[in-house]
Amino acid sequence: PLSLHDALPISQASRSYELQAKDIQHSFLEKFWRDDLYSHGGLIDWIDPQGKDHAYFYTPHAMMAIAFGLLVQEKAEKILQSLDTRLQELKADGWCQWGIPTNLYDAESTVKSLYRKPEVAGFGHYMNGGIFPEWTGWEILARVKMKDMEGAMDRMYRFKQMIESQGLLVGTTAWTMQGQPENWIGEPLLSTQVRSEERRVGKECRSRWSPYH
Repeated sequence: PLSLHDALPISQASRSYELQAKDIQHSFLEKFWRDDLYSHGGLIDWIDPQGKDHAYFYTPHAMMAIAFGLLVQEKAEKILQSLDTRLQELKADGWCQWGIPTNLYDAESTVKSLYRKPEVAGFGHYMNGGIFPEWTGWEILARVKMKDMEGAMDRMYRFKQMIESQGLLVGTTAWTMQGQPENWIGEPLLSTQVRSEERRVGKECRSRWSPYH
């Protein structure tokens, strides 16, 4: 049977956009997809000026690529398979399960060597900022896109439990792998200007909301 998409008249402009989208998808996969990454294949995270691949399963762009349709279905399925395999490994190491980390493999060693910051915490700590609250939403969208409703609902349920028990951010946007808050004020890569702005915005918000509490 004809789908609604096939039954409706398609303008020349629409067909042109569809072809452009396929070209973008093809170019994206050609540049970033690697069959030999992780357990089922995956996306590299960046390429340095010398042309060397770097990959530590940076979850934001992988989940966004699925959610926005940048991947063909076969590749999107493989990313979720690699994701689930790695999350099972992290679960054995004490991963909290209510949200996904920013990167699933050690990226901190790269940061230390490239930026000469030996004081940066190792893998499993700090997790590059927003971590669970931010990237978990994209994981849920990616799973819904791939019709993995069971996986999406499971993550939403675990996230809901965390909110109910602790509050959304518990005063911080940084977490350990075990789900414990880590105050990012001590993060050596965070500039003084950003910290100052964070304090200013916090003070302004408290001032505006105080009459209602």
